[in-house]
Amino acid sequence: MRPDRIPEILDLAWQARKMDLIMNPMFVGEAGLGKSAIIRQWVEKKNEEYKDEGGFKMLDLRMAYYEGPDFVGYPYEYEEGGIKRMGHALPHFWPTEGRGIILLEEPNRGNTMVMN
Repeated sequence: MRPDRIPEILDLAWQARKMDLIMNPMFVGEAGLGKSAIIRQWVEKKNEEYKDEGGFKMLDLRMAYYEGPDFVGYPYEYEEGGIKRMGHALPHFWPTEGRGIILLEEPNRGNTMVMN
């Protein structure tokens, strides 16, 4: 894949999202091509475009630094209709509002639980 096509693909994914569709692009290429830098530049442009509406954020997650439970969240017990159940609290880094992109960096370096 040519790195200069990344913004075009991200634009397509953003258009799909605005139509309530899902498109999760995966960019693969040699280290040092500038994939992450190009994505950051795209986010900066979107942030400027949406600055009056709260901006456009980027969550950069390096998979090698996380374990499976980091994405599931901390378990807690609650009661519903007299029945005890278990739920999971959202991880502290997980967004609950606004718009943006989640960049999962170097998934091949994550442990098995993260990859699954």
